[in-house]
Amino acid sequence: MNFIKGKGKYFRVWKQMLKNARKDIQHSEVMEEVTLLTQLKEKARTIEQENITLADENDELRQFSTDGFKIAQNITLLSAEREQLTSDLADYGSEIKSLLEKKQRLEQMLAQVLRN
Repeated sequence: MNFIKGKGKYFRVWKQMLKNARKDIQHSEVMEEVTLLTQLKEKARTIEQENITLADENDELRQFSTDGFKIAQNITLLSAEREQLTSDLADYGSEIKSLLEKKQRLEQMLAQVLRN
């Protein structure tokens, strides 16, 4: 009878040890999952920060692109204005030449009138 009681006692101890071992295994698995989850959250934070940085850089590049487009438009306008000024200057040059020639003729006519 004592033998049966002893077997029952050891069986209960063995069952308790198995139960504790399963708990330890489950606890280890939970801790591994928590560690993985923590690593995943940290990676997500890193990616989110990189996304913010990239968004800021995109905004800067978009602004540079817009500025470049405006500069190109201004260069086009300035080139057209320069061409107009060059044309005007050529016209004024020929007009000045014509006026100088006219002045010279008038001076010659005045000199003739004064001699007579």
